[in-house]
Amino acid sequence: VTDRLREADPAISISANPKLPSVKSYVTGEPVLVERIDERWYEQVTHDAVRLEALHHYRPRSVVSVPVVGRRGKLGSITFAHGESGRHYSPADLPVAIGLAQRAALALDNARLYDEAQGAIRLRDEFLSIASHELKTPLTSLKLHVQSLRRFLGAAGCSVITRASGPLRGSWDRLRLEQILTNLLTNAIRYASGQPIEVTMLERGGHAVLEVRDHGPGISAEDQERIFQRFERAGKNGVLGGLGLGLYIVRQIARAHGGDVRVESKLGAGASFVVELPGARVVAAPASERKLDAGKELYAG
Repeated sequence: VTDRLREADPAISISANPKLPSVKSYVTGEPVLVERIDERWYEQVTHDAVRLEALHHYRPRSVVSVPVVGRRGKLGSITFAHGESGRHYSPADLPVAIGLAQRAALALDNARLYDEAQGAIRLRDEFLSIASHELKTPLTSLKLHVQSLRRFLGAAGCSVITRASGPLRGSWDRLRLEQILTNLLTNAIRYASGQPIEVTMLERGGHAVLEVRDHGPGISAEDQERIFQRFERAGKNGVLGGLGLGLYIVRQIARAHGGDVRVESKLGAGASFVVELPGARVVAAPASERKLDAGKELYAG
């Protein structure tokens, strides 16, 4: 019937008429049996002459519709019909129809799981190839990443403004701290939309506090924890990139140093990523503020 309608007018779609057995079965989650169909039934489930003509062409005389329900909920419905044969469905036919729908749901679920598994395997292989290179030559890789950041800044039209209360000292892994800053800057540039990025470093209560703020679209409250998980990205603003590991790595490094990272953000108001590490002490030096444009040094000497 669907093919007949589309042949008559490609712009026509099958509307969700609650009187149709297929729609009723999908909505209620229960089988729908129409043992005998007459002309009045056609008029009850059709809305125009084209649909009525299609039904008259096939002339279904008996219909049974059953829902297709998968592991994650409703997937659709299957409708069986008798036409010219003159046969009619009865309640005895329902178990067969339900069994076929269950097999269809299982096939659809398996196809979906296979597709998701293939995607996860591709992501894993890509991650392992990158991770293995970084583990072999982390310093070289980080320097290359810094160079990429400079190019990234230029392409995005962003500048970086840094503020520091003074030099801070502590017992930290310098390479990993640079990785934190690199990951946070990469994330900020991706969502900054050409606006300045602010980097602030200060001491508070014996903790070193690093804040990287962008003026992008912001992050909703329900996503603020999720983005720190593996292979997670915001991606709701049309912006995608990377493997979804940058913020996860930042959190792991911060916690390995006895600290942590959090995000402070509202939709439409940008985002601030704040890293706090214990064991900081201030080395006397004048306060500073400077603006770093694309191509200039990202790190103080």
